[in-house]
Amino acid sequence: PEAVAGVLEKLPPELRLRAISIVMSGDGVTLGLRDGPEVRLGSPQRVAAKARAALAVLASSAAAPPRYIDVRVPGAPVAG
Repeated sequence: PEAVAGVLEKLPPELRLRAISIVMSGDGVTLGLRDGPEVRLGSPQRVAAKARAALAVLASSAAAPPRYIDVRVPGAPVAG
């Protein structure tokens, strides 16, 4: 509830508007995107940096989007 709102506030509009689900669990935060992969943010810190990393991966893989994007370490995103 409050933590989810905090994550949503920090997402840039181009990612926030595509989010259809936000799950908070022991593994951290995971976004489900409309017509796209799940984005694994991990802890709810550095959300803006993680969102930028996710958007960069989405832009570079538009022809064949991955099933997931893991941006728990925003400087080293992983897609699969």
